Amino acid sequence: HTMLPLSVNVNPSSLLEKKYRETIQTLSRQSHMPLNKLYLEISEKDQIPAPQGWDGKQNVIEAYKEELNFYRDLDIHFSIDDFGVGYSSSSRVSRLGPAIVKIDRDALIDNFGNFTLNFVVSLARRLPGEIKVIIEGYDKESALSLRKLFDLGVLYVQGHEFGKARSIIDDRLSKELVEKIKSELA
Repeated sequence: HTMLPLSVNVNPSSLLEKKYRETIQTLSRQSHMPLNKLYLEISEKDQIPAPQGWDGKQNVIEAYKEELNFYRDLDIHFSIDDFGVGYSSSSRVSRLGPAIVKIDRDALIDNFGNFTLNFVVSLARRLPGEIKVIIEGYDKESALSLRKLFDLGVLYVQGHEFGKARSIIDDRLSKELVEKIKSELA
């Protein structure tokens, strides 16, 4: 059985901490988990911190990105969490070059959220590499249908509408849920 990706929310400053790096190195040595399946979701709650020894000549986000190479060298991926709220901005996406951008649920409940979604999908397509766009919090209250999200280029959806968090991890959806998704996309 192939291990599915695991996303872990992380404060931006934690990624610079010696203890956090040591923990990741321990994970790497123990080989319990392939690190290429690990996605660290950079939280929107705090600004990107200046790395220790930052001289101010380089943009702080660029200097931070260089610090992230420690993790990238271990084949760990990054996500930008909750785009559209807090400090999660377009400069964070364009300068850090994440594997995934998760758009905050706010875009789903705003009547003009399609503009946010269109912007992020367009930005992700223009940046180097393949950046997946995920909309978080899809449910019955969403102003945009699955069909509309798909038409905007959003191929990944996360939310309780498709299942609440479970104590087990599996990669199967029920037949009923698959049929519901198909009907909403028709």
